Amino acid sequence: MSIPIRAPILLAPEVREALAEGQPVVCLESAIVTHGLPAPHNTQSIWRAARAARNANAVFGTVGVLEGKIKIGLSDDELRALGDPSASPHKVGVRDLAFAIAQRWTGGTTLGATAWIASRVGVRVIVTGGIGGVHRAPHRDESADLTILSQAPVAVVCAGPKAICDLEATLERLETLAVPVVGMGARELPGFFYNDTGIHLDHTVDDEASAARVFVAQRALERKGGVLYVCQVPQAAALCRKEVEGVIERANTRAAEEGVCGKALTPYLLQAVQNEIGTAAISVNLGVLESNAFVAGRLARHLAREVPGPPPFLEGA
Repeated sequence: MSIPIRAPILLAPEVREALAEGQPVVCLESAIVTHGLPAPHNTQSIWRAARAARNANAVFGTVGVLEGKIKIGLSDDELRALGDPSASPHKVGVRDLAFAIAQRWTGGTTLGATAWIASRVGVRVIVTGGIGGVHRAPHRDESADLTILSQAPVAVVCAGPKAICDLEATLERLETLAVPVVGMGARELPGFFYNDTGIHLDHTVDDEASAARVFVAQRALERKGGVLYVCQVPQAAALCRKEVEGVIERANTRAAEEGVCGKALTPYLLQAVQNEIGTAAISVNLGVLESNAFVAGRLARHLAREVPGPPPFLEGA
């Protein structure tokens, strides 16, 4: 098998046409489908996010790896196939992409991989539920999401770091990496499952137009990294901080005792939260992603007007 000089990034027709015409596009990771939520909620979360982004008049494309080919704009059938646990799909981070291409993997891309891929074709806005971060003691594993945010020129819309992480350490690491963290109407750093973290944000904006101006200024400064926009968890879906923290601390202790670490740690902890809290935890995932996707769609529309220009290259799916 020969490997092409340029990574094979395929674009669904809708995504390709939108980028060629300078229309707003929002991308989403597919690790949510493969390693984030149980079926059928995993694919439902994607469809709900897609509807929200389109309601904001943006084109939506989920990113994934299919038999060694990177694709932006997965079809419903491709999402269902990725969401089938019997197929044992891989979790594909940035470090795994070369191996995934060479070995013809099929798998879900993490936020970091999605941000890097999307930035290669000119997509500016990425949406997710919560970003990876610095894990709590005694693990201290750190997600590659943070490093990629300092390298890829994208705007990432989320509800803060996943609550299973050490939120203060994650914010400190983002500061070290010089990644701007901007609250979208949020004065505190949200914790994905709840809002009341008590962690103050230095920078906040009240609307997507103001958020877009921050990203434009970042590009004008020729900074190579992105901007992280954090949105509050919808109040109707937010969980009790005390309850969630108790579950996470117990799961964190079990993970340390069982030797769970690395890329297996996040799915382990998220599964523990779902097991103990039940459908309420799934409802937060669905509500957060849908709400964030609408904000991301509006932000993408502002950026399409503010930062015109063709993407570096386009290939059809």
